Amino acid sequence: MINASLTQLKEQIYYFSLHNLARKVKCRKYHIKTLLRRIGKSFPNLSYFFKAFESFSLIPYG
Repeated sequence: MINASLTQLKEQIYYFSLHNLARKVKCRKYHIKTLLRRIGKSFPNLSYFFKAFESFSLIPYG
């Protein structure tokens, strides 16, 4: 149970980090996808999470 909670916490941290990065840099969607693919290769166990994030299209820019 604790490991599952830690995994979820890590996923949330990655999600918010990428979300804030997108807002600060005002990235376009394909820049986010490229970043996600690179990170997904580094963390293959989180690849399903990044695929879900790629489908998330309502990222507020600015």
